[in-house]
Amino acid sequence: MKFKHMAVFTFCTLGLVACDKDALNKNYAPKPTAGETELASQLDEKFFKQIETAMDEIEVNKIWPGYNFKRTPMYLIRATHTPSGDLKDAESAYIINPYANISSTHTLGKNEAGSLHIVKYEEGMQVAADKLKSDGANSRFIFHYPIQGKKYYLQTFEKSAVEIDNVLYSSDAGFAVHEAFHNYQSVHFKENPTAEQLNPMDSAQLAKYPLNLATLTTQVYLLDMFKGYPDSPGNTSKATALSVLEKYVAVVESILEADKPMEHKSSLIYRHGLNQERGEGTAKYVDALVERKLLPIYKNKKFIDNVPLAMDTPHNNINLATKLRNRNDVINYFAFESFYGSGASIVFLLNKTGYDFKKIEQGTIPYQAAFDVVKLDEMARKDLLRDIMASDEWHEAQVAARRYEKLLSIN
Repeated sequence: MKFKHMAVFTFCTLGLVACDKDALNKNYAPKPTAGETELASQLDEKFFKQIETAMDEIEVNKIWPGYNFKRTPMYLIRATHTPSGDLKDAESAYIINPYANISSTHTLGKNEAGSLHIVKYEEGMQVAADKLKSDGANSRFIFHYPIQGKKYYLQTFEKSAVEIDNVLYSSDAGFAVHEAFHNYQSVHFKENPTAEQLNPMDSAQLAKYPLNLATLTTQVYLLDMFKGYPDSPGNTSKATALSVLEKYVAVVESILEADKPMEHKSSLIYRHGLNQERGEGTAKYVDALVERKLLPIYKNKKFIDNVPLAMDTPHNNINLATKLRNRNDVINYFAFESFYGSGASIVFLLNKTGYDFKKIEQGTIPYQAAFDVVKLDEMARKDLLRDIMASDEWHEAQVAARRYEKLLSIN
């Protein structure tokens, strides 16, 4: 996810986020009848409206069947942050979907809360803010925060991530959708036994991911192929989706064969990269589709927000990210960040084929899902790979990959 000034990515491993039984508890407080109130600021009301829109979009369009964001208990703190993203000051705080009646709260009227059940709760605000600050690198959210014996998703929100002026900036409402989806995953997604997530906060560990001309070319080619998604509704037919997924399977199978010819599932490309497309790609798929409905600036938002063939080139367009300048940039992007966008794109295409997302919840990674859907035999994959590697698109990807590979020598 992006936060305020370009990218901050969260680290979530399926199976390591504690399964919170309160997340399944239906003992919500009854919503009282409240007259008009003046408890929230105009900024707060804008944020609540975005949260409400996100809830409706997920529910009505069944973006991920089973993900009930509308019933997620949340403690949301309006705050300010430093330029680096650290929490500075907590200003006001609200609970959406309180589990039970909580002392020292005030219920917002429909004029401020819309259809949501929201209570203002500032008594515990500073304690929660201090907890966020103590988490060090993550001062934005906590998956399970206790309030009077119940667990809530805790997150801050601020003006620059509610009133968005750049499509590269993620909204705080979209951020909540993404991170709360990880809570959903912790309960409903079975852990894939092949998964081994490298810690993006540990540069030495992340550097173990195999990055060379072949792997970089493959990733650049795929990202360039995926860069137009999601497109307008109805533009991608089932036949088109299958054709793109065939190319994805052919090139990924070839790089797995090159890295670990005897046992593909032992490759970090499989254990880390392709499993990241499941854990983070599915969350990105949900939040990106939701954000396209939140604000006009997001109406054409894509899963991939850069130019894959020119990520080392400065752009005058503020809606394009410049990613790659040195070794750390290349490793962070191709060994971690890129799988958000590629995974979301594959899930989007799988959905166009009618694929059942429950299979992903049960442990299937998007690559295996695509492999099963396209049903290419070995000869057909090799023929397709030969055509791909003779194409202009592959050549362009290889040219860009050579430049990115050279950046690995720049500290």
